[in-house]
Amino acid sequence: MRTVKTKEINMKKNTLFTTLLIGALCFMGIISCKPDYETDFEVKELLVDYHDRGIISFPVNGGEKEIPVKTNLPVEKWNARSNAEWCRVEKNADKVTVSATTNNLYMTRTAKISIAYGHQEYTIEVSQSGNTGVPSITIEGKTEGTVINVTDKGGVVSVTASSEMNIDYVTPDFENTWIKLIKIEQGSGNEQIITLQIDTSFSDQERTATVTVQSSEYVNQKASFSIAQDPKVWVQIPLTSDMLSANATQENDGHGLPGLVDGVKNTFYHTLWSKVSPGGKPHFVQMNLNEPVQYLRIAYSSRHNGDGGGDVTRAGIWVSESGKDVDSEWFKAATVTFPLPSGRAVTVQSDQVAVFDTPCQYIRFVPEARRNKDPLDASNTSNGWWNMGELYLYTFSE
Repeated sequence: MRTVKTKEINMKKNTLFTTLLIGALCFMGIISCKPDYETDFEVKELLVDYHDRGIISFPVNGGEKEIPVKTNLPVEKWNARSNAEWCRVEKNADKVTVSATTNNLYMTRTAKISIAYGHQEYTIEVSQSGNTGVPSITIEGKTEGTVINVTDKGGVVSVTASSEMNIDYVTPDFENTWIKLIKIEQGSGNEQIITLQIDTSFSDQERTATVTVQSSEYVNQKASFSIAQDPKVWVQIPLTSDMLSANATQENDGHGLPGLVDGVKNTFYHTLWSKVSPGGKPHFVQMNLNEPVQYLRIAYSSRHNGDGGGDVTRAGIWVSESGKDVDSEWFKAATVTFPLPSGRAVTVQSDQVAVFDTPCQYIRFVPEARRNKDPLDASNTSNGWWNMGELYLYTFSE
């Protein structure tokens, strides 16, 4: 019996010890989990009331408007911006002041301001009335119908526009690249001088363009004027067979070089197809002119019969100071293209004008492509040839 009681007493002691140990550990855990700092749970906020976010409207002479801001942020921590120079913003601790300068435009202008902190952002629209009674724009004293005449040589042209508005847009028809704006400068009173550069015209037809004049103060108010440029007067250069030579004339097909300049459309010239040209060189016609020229336009009449396979579509224009039959004496001065003739014995002229650095007397016409072959290849008999009915040269003098 004594032994049993001793065991019971030991068990009670162990239970008590265990309970005390667990309690001590829990107490230590609670103490160890307590933070050694104080957490700040204050929420940073930036508020603009709904009724303060409406559109701000300024009169033409400008003004100021205050937008109340509720925030617990330092003023340097949040932003206020405008997307237009005329609309200015200034931020303070509890408000944003919006101001507008005088609107000199003849139209309403708009802007947007932003008040933001982080992902919080308020956008407010701003508008300002413009001047009323839009002034007119006149060109050389006329509201419409002004025509500026220019010679074929082109050059610098000055046009006077008059308006109470500032003229800052002068736009030629987009396809008319031969007109370029140089400057717009203030004249006397309401006059503004528009200075244009007009390129030289090589066309044998008058060319015209419309130039539109506007102001950024009110872009819907427009005026326009026309530029009419005189045609270039081209003079045909007389050609005779004794002025011509060639490196690849086909015998017994066509009428030889005289067929190019005899003025008869049912004769024609044909280059080699029966054998390769000497040295496999491109087939050319050389012209030794009586007088040197600096500007050259070429035209030809297509062969009067056949399928048109020999019609030239592109050619190189080579020149020489000596005219000698030595390759090193010649250099390529221009490339010209031709529209395809619409039929037989039809005349077409080059799309471009060959302009030489100095006047040239010795010229080679060297076709590079024809209707059925591009490029030509003179190294074999089937791909190097071409033909035509008549050859014409034109020039003009300054």
